[in-house]
Amino acid sequence: MGTLRQQERAGIEAVARHFSATWQADGDGARLRVDGRPVAVTPVAIAGKGGAPGTVPRLRFDRVVVDLLGQLRSALDERVPAGQTVMITMTAPILQPGKTAAALTQAIGARIAGRARRIRIDETLYGNRIRTHLARDVPADAPRVMVFVHNPSPLAGLPAVLFALTSALLALAKAPPTRRKPQGAAPGRWLVLIPEGGSAHPATLRHILEDLGLTGRFERILLVRGRGRIDALAG
Repeated sequence: MGTLRQQERAGIEAVARHFSATWQADGDGARLRVDGRPVAVTPVAIAGKGGAPGTVPRLRFDRVVVDLLGQLRSALDERVPAGQTVMITMTAPILQPGKTAAALTQAIGARIAGRARRIRIDETLYGNRIRTHLARDVPADAPRVMVFVHNPSPLAGLPAVLFALTSALLALAKAPPTRRKPQGAAPGRWLVLIPEGGSAHPATLRHILEDLGLTGRFERILLVRGRGRIDALAG
């Protein structure tokens, strides 16, 4: 018996229609037959905290943001232990990047030095709303620091969505590729991302996938959007 949730099942059905494929549930994933070739599909639903719509915002990558990200990684990469990732969300515009980076480095560094099991910051620094989350038991080669800078939004659950999505993808990065092979040819591996009632910017998802090194682990990575629209993120 499959354990697919409703949104995951709907996303797989949309992918199957798009490729004129047949499919069947396979545990928490599915197997498609595309042009006679078997494909193993891993669905990841993007949900907000408490079941809120899983809207994934457009991220900012202007020069100030890139410089700030570089400062934070340079200051924290050696402090964050291997197997852990500190995620930081921050609203734009960043008016005092040097002071912001220094304050965050001090706050996060103190929590790491104190061996805190949770690095939870939820405050405004120099006009920027900042939230943090610590993911444990991640791949040793995963980024030690991930920073998401986005425009202010009335949707209070955006940081939680980004944290949950990145944590789920970190778990995929850690999992070894499946070794099961159906009778006949070995299947390809596809990843399907499904926002639960929200919207998602493909560029944001591509950035996270590339940062985690997932684009090379799947033959295709697809995003299912409203009305069954399929966007290719990789492959």
